[in-house]
Amino acid sequence: MTRMKVMRGVGAAWAAAAVLALMATLGVGPAAAGPLLDPETAAPAGVTMPIDVNAAAEEQLMLLPGIGPAKARAIVTYRAKRRFRVVNDLLRVKGIGPGILKRIRPFVTVDADDALAPTAGAKAAATAAVKSGTAATKSGLR
Repeated sequence: MTRMKVMRGVGAAWAAAAVLALMATLGVGPAAAGPLLDPETAAPAGVTMPIDVNAAAEEQLMLLPGIGPAKARAIVTYRAKRRFRVVNDLLRVKGIGPGILKRIRPFVTVDADDALAPTAGAKAAATAAVKSGTAATKSGLR
């Protein structure tokens, strides 16, 4: 291994940028693997985040960390039978476990209409809370 000579006035950020530029020129490294990430959203350039898993195409789903063609296809197949109501429903898709869900959670959402529609159990719980007087306490209104 050769020693690199320290150059005064060349900071670590500049050196890292130079290495990444060289890697991109040579067609290796992260720049060659896919589109550049938007520094503000950490999303691939040109992609609106979060991605709605009830509406996204397989190609969009494959932009998510840890989601390849097989898992994207599994998501689309699952939602053809049953739409996702909450992000945690992704755990029902074969190949998606807690680890993958944790990685993709910041980048996904479900259709707002489905997410906001209360289930029968939620309606019953809300009714019971109102009757018992605990709804205002739990919401912090008291």
